[in-house]
Amino acid sequence: LLDKLLVILALIDVKPVVVFTKSDLDPSYSEKLVSVYKNAGYTVFGVSENNSDELKDYILSLPENFCISFAGPSGVGKSTLCNTILETGAMEVGLISERLKRGKHTTRHVELFEYAHGFVLDTPGFTSLELFELGVDFRNVILGYPEFERLAVDCQYDDCRHKNEKNCAVIKALNCANIDEGRYARYVDLYDDLYNHRN
Repeated sequence: LLDKLLVILALIDVKPVVVFTKSDLDPSYSEKLVSVYKNAGYTVFGVSENNSDELKDYILSLPENFCISFAGPSGVGKSTLCNTILETGAMEVGLISERLKRGKHTTRHVELFEYAHGFVLDTPGFTSLELFELGVDFRNVILGYPEFERLAVDCQYDDCRHKNEKNCAVIKALNCANIDEGRYARYVDLYDDLYNHRN
């Protein structure tokens, strides 16, 4: 879901900030995720309910009348983050599910709130997102992978798919462990899915 969102945001020229919530539940895994997306070139934060000051400071440093929005799966803590930024309990938040160890879905509509010097949108969570339903072209998948885009200028072919082409700089970086295997696998999956759904 995250990588799909990053493709979409690149296409509509919205700057993404990646936030891994509830990082206190598994600190080492959270640190690994933060590292992967920072290395890809994104602004990334790992936060927990009692440790979100760095993210809050970042948001407060944004220009006047800036509008931010949280998007992501249900129950990951978007409303809790909004409340932290707003310094209020404006948004209802759910209890943590004992079985899933995730928050229970509470937000059912998009709501706009004013904070210190801008606006924040709280949005309902979701569990699925299909790029082909949004008309995303398979050639645009790389936009969600800026670390591949930077390497691609050194590929032998201008139309390199970064899958099995000769002298592909992305494949070389993968073989040298200079890019994340999981990110690469998701790139291939998204590329192939959109290629198979092309008109």
